[in-house]
Order: sequence, then structure tokens, then C-alpha cells
Amino acid sequence: MRFSPPELTAIDVPDEWVDLLERLPERGRIVVLGPTDTGKTTFCWWLAEELSSQGTVILLDADVGQSRVGPPACVGWLRYGTDQGEFEFIGDISPAGRPAAALSACFRSALRAQRSCEAQWIIVDTTGYVDGPGAAELKTAKIQLLAPATVLALGPPGRLDHLRWPWRGRTEVRWLRLDVAEACRLKPREQRQKWRTALFAQWFENSGVHEFELDHLALRYVPPLSYVERMQEEGKLAGLLVGLDDEQGMGLCLGLLEELQLRNTYVRVWAPPEGASAQGLRLGALRLNADGSPRTEETVTWEGNS
Repeated sequence: MRFSPPELTAIDVPDEWVDLLERLPERGRIVVLGPTDTGKTTFCWWLAEELSSQGTVILLDADVGQSRVGPPACVGWLRYGTDQGEFEFIGDISPAGRPAAALSACFRSALRAQRSCEAQWIIVDTTGYVDGPGAAELKTAKIQLLAPATVLALGPPGRLDHLRWPWRGRTEVRWLRLDVAEACRLKPREQRQKWRTALFAQWFENSGVHEFELDHLALRYVPPLSYVERMQEEGKLAGLLVGLDDEQGMGLCLGLLEELQLRNTYVRVWAPPEGASAQGLRLGALRLNADGSPRTEETVTWEGNS
């Protein structure tokens, strides 16, 4: 598993973070919430480093827009201190477009990581998608499914109260708030885009064309035939980000769609060599160039089929 940890030596660790270590349970799942650019990822990796001396720690990266474990548009897990891990393709850089897929991948990754490593802690890094009814519903469902011992909310007082409301008066979830570290700052949208472009480019290295018979390929997020044909004719499928899966539905690599023929039952994908053994294909919502840059700012929607 490829990963890109944040630079921890450059941060001034707040005393509040250190004090938190004595308040955490001896094992369990820890979900970290917060708006964009509140230091969730830095905190998660710091916490994993601190806890790793006491037992096995899993980092579950559900921040699909700013992935550190696995490629962007995916949910990935990593056994901290090793390269053991997996990723699952979501197909978008925000869970808002595919909430069911994001939720399913997060829960399945937690189960697979626990079975593989018998982890003492699973630390879940989440996206900054925290506002609006859809965000609140997604975060509530994620907490409920993951059944964490602790939820850590990064942000000023009151900022994430709307996410806590479903858990008031309930004892199964312990909710703790942390202030945002001074070192954390808002990143321009262009900086986040540049980061993703560089990561996509790395995951596309050494790519070539692979052709598959659809009769032998598991498909996900496939719209009606007429819709696909219209999109193909209008050139709106070229460069579509796709995920190529192994036989268990976990990610092998990313690729870019060249041609999809449902009627003639074949698909052609530009992808790295490991894609040749794919047993499944998932259609994404982004269209990219070979260098990882976006072809268009518009996402591809599948008319309710995603």
C-alpha cells in the first residue's frame, strides 16, 4: 500500500493533544470529525504514532478528497508502521455525491482491517463535509456503523454541535472536542487541487491500454444502456476515472476510461500493469487527463444509479 504521511516533526503539538492520551480508552475505534483544514489528518497520524507503542494501530483514511492512504477518490486503510493495507474506490472527491458508497467502503474497510490485524485501535480520518442535512446524516450513519468508543471533534466551541445532537443522552459514544492547532491553516482550493493532481499522476505511472470482456467483469455504478451510449457519442466518457478491483472488490489500481460498449460487452481502460488482472470495474464521477489534472470541473452524474 502506498501512502504519504504528513510532516509531524514540523508541528508544535498542543498540550491539549498530549493530555488527551490519558483520556482515551485502552482499545476501540476513534472517529475524528472537523471542517476542512482543521488538522484532522495531522492529528490522526500523530495519534497513531503515539498509540503505536502500546499496540497495533490502523489508520482508516476516509478523506477521499485529500487522501494520505491510497489514491484520491478512495477509502484506504493502513496498519501504522507498515505498508500493509488496502483501498476501495469511491469515484468522487467528496462523499456528498456517493454517500452510500463512501459509507459502505468505510465500514467494510474497518472490518477487513480488524480481521487482518486484530488492531487495538482504529483511527478514522474523515472529510470536511460536515454542514447540511446530507452531511449530518452521513456522519451520524458512519458513527453508528463504526460504533466508535470515542468521537473527537476538532473545531471551536459549538461548531459541530449539530453533529452531536443525535447522541445527546446516549452513552455508547464518548464525544470529546479539541481546539484546532495553531499550525493548521486554510489551504487555497488551488493547493488542494494541485495535491490531488500530483497523487493521481503517481497512481497512473507506467499505464497502458487494457481491454476486458464485460461478461467476466463485475460492474459498479453502471447507468442504463441508452444513457451510456449517449454519453459515449457526446465524448463525455473519455478520461472518466475508474477503479479496477480484485476478486474481493478491493482496489488494484485506478484507470481512465477509453471506451465502454455495453451492447458489444467490452471496455477499454488506460491503467497501470496491475490492472490487467482486474475482476471488477467501477465508474467514477471525475474526468481526468493522463497527468492527473481535471478535464472539466463538472462531475459525471449517473441519474440516480450511483
